Amino acid sequence: LARGDGLERLLSNCLKPQPQDRLPMSIVSVTMQRLMRDKGADAFKPMDEDRSVMEFARAGQQICHQLMGEDDPQTWAAAERLIRVMRTHGEYREAETLCARVLERKIGTDAEPSSVARTQRQLGGILDDLGRYDAAIRCYRGALEIQTRTLGAGHIDVASTKDSLGVTLWRQGNYHDAVVLYDDAL
Repeated sequence: LARGDGLERLLSNCLKPQPQDRLPMSIVSVTMQRLMRDKGADAFKPMDEDRSVMEFARAGQQICHQLMGEDDPQTWAAAERLIRVMRTHGEYREAETLCARVLERKIGTDAEPSSVARTQRQLGGILDDLGRYDAAIRCYRGALEIQTRTLGAGHIDVASTKDSLGVTLWRQGNYHDAVVLYDDAL
């Protein structure tokens, strides 16, 4: 991609019929992540002007799903990237459905607790976006319980989840509890 060979070439190398001929998914994932981080969506413009960031995220998630299956951590990571893009573009209901499915798969396969908590927190953010504050609070509290138990009370992820929970409580008018969480997050 850095040489301008194009996304189509990269994707076609991922989908070659023989597994030994395919590029490792980790290389593809890291390459796409670095390009997006370093150059943003414009990194893909010369390759195909008609594709949007959403389409690239969908393609990445579909490739991971096809190559590694629904219960693979790389597939979950690709789905979570797609969910973030969906939220950015206001596709909240579709993001909620996908996020809930990923969370269900993670729980069903005994995924790492921190991974479950991250997805639960992401679902809480989507539910907050949709104005479903009680459900968002349940997700945030579930994530917070897992994070505190597995990462420790002083971890940055715990602080970030407390902050998000505080925002949702504030939106509900529960100012006192929100301020307590904000203070704890600091």
